[in-house]
Amino acid sequence: MFKLAAACCCLSFAAGEESTEAGACVFANLPVGIGSYWDPNCKMGDIGCKADGEHLQCRLCGAGDFIEVPCPPSSCKFAQAPYVPYYWDQDCHVGKLGCWADGVHEQCRFCGDFPYTGVPCPEGAAAPPGVSCAFANEPETKYFWDPSCVMGKHGCNADGEHVHCRFCGGGGFDDIPCPGSQVCEFHGVIPTTPYYWEPDCRDGMLGCKADGVHTECRFCAERPFETIACPNAPAPVTNQCVWPQRGEPAIPHFWDESCQMGVLGCWADGRNAQCHFCGTGEFSTIACPSGASNSTGGGDQHRVPSPQQTPSPTPSPTSRPTPRATPRPTPRPTPRPMPRPYYPTPGWRNPYPYPNPYPNPYPNPYPNPYPNPYPNPYPNPYPNPYPSSYPSPYPGSNDGTGGSAFAPGLAATSLANSTGKLRGTQP
Repeated sequence: MFKLAAACCCLSFAAGEESTEAGACVFANLPVGIGSYWDPNCKMGDIGCKADGEHLQCRLCGAGDFIEVPCPPSSCKFAQAPYVPYYWDQDCHVGKLGCWADGVHEQCRFCGDFPYTGVPCPEGAAAPPGVSCAFANEPETKYFWDPSCVMGKHGCNADGEHVHCRFCGGGGFDDIPCPGSQVCEFHGVIPTTPYYWEPDCRDGMLGCKADGVHTECRFCAERPFETIACPNAPAPVTNQCVWPQRGEPAIPHFWDESCQMGVLGCWADGRNAQCHFCGTGEFSTIACPSGASNSTGGGDQHRVPSPQQTPSPTPSPTSRPTPRATPRPTPRPTPRPMPRPYYPTPGWRNPYPYPNPYPNPYPNPYPNPYPNPYPNPYPNPYPNPYPSSYPSPYPGSNDGTGGSAFAPGLAATSLANSTGKLRGTQP
C-alpha cells in the first residue's frame, strides 16, 4: 500500500520522465535534508544510487554531496496531498516564500497558486489532485495539467477555461511530451514497470499499448522491456539564448561572449548575459554578425567569441652569446648606532660647540624646590574700615602692632560708629 501511494505521487522534473517511477525507497530512517526518488535508470556506481541499501533504483538527490542530481517533486513527503502545485527547489531556505512545503524538506516548495502566485512553477511541477481540463467536446489531441503554464505559452489554456490545461503529443503539439501518468489509463492500478508516452508507438512494437487503451503508452527499462530506454530529462542548453517553447522573438539575436550587465541589448533572453539583441529598432546600432538568429531565420544561433589576447612576439635568437651577469656584491651591513648617553662620559665631546642662546632668566636661589617667584609688592588697596576690637590671633601681621592688618593707626578697643557714639553705650 505504501509503494502504491508513493508511486501515485511520483512526478519528475521533466515531462518525459514524470512516469518512470514505479517503485519506492525503503529507509529505516528517512534521510534528513536530502531528497530521494526512484530512478529506473540508476546503474551501479552512479552517484546517489542504492540509497536505501536494498534497491539500486533508490537514489539520493538535491542536497549535500548529491546536489548535482536534481530531485523530482516526488521527493517531497506530504502526510496528505496538497491542493497547491509544488516542486523541489534546491535553492530554497527558511524564510523564502513557499519553502518547507511538506514540513520535512526545506527544498520542497509551493508555487503557482494562491498564496504562492508570486512563485512561478517550473516545468514538471506536481499538479494538485482532483484538477482536470474541462472540454465541451473531447479533443483528439492529448492534454494534461501543467502547473508551469502561463497565458500565451505554447499549448496552454487548451480548454479555453484553465490556463494550466495544455495540449501535448500531436496535432501541432508534437514538441510537447505528454506525461504518461496523466494520459495513460491504468484505472487506478499503477504498474510496477516504468512507462511513458511515446507518440511514435505503433501496434506490435515492443512495450506499446501498455495500458491496453492507448497505443502510445509504452513500458520501458525493465525486463522484458530492458532494450527500451526510459526518456531522461533534456540536458540544459549551453552557449545559446534560451526562449520559451516557440517563443523566440522576431528581433535578431546572437551569442556574444563580451556582453555584460549594462550594455545595450545584452541579457536579451532574461537568463544569459551573453544573449545579445542586434540589427533593428533600438538595437540598430548593434551590428548583427552573419548567421544571427531570429524567429524566422531558424538554424543555430551565431556565436561571437571573446577577443583573444595577442601573444607577445618571441624574440629572434642572436649570434653572440649572452654575457653572464656579474653577481652584485652584497653590501656590508651598517652597524646599528649606539644611543646617545644622558650624561657626559669620559672622552665625550659635545657635538654642539655653541653656547645656549636661551639661558634661564629665573635662577632659583633658595633651597626650597617650590618657592613663589612672584611676591606681591603692592599693599592691599581696600583696607578694612571695621577693625576688630579683639587682638589679632596672628601676631606679626602687616600693621606692626599685632592688630588688624586692614586698619593701621586705630586703637583696637575704640571704634566709633557713623553717629559718633561708642558701640555698646546708651544714647
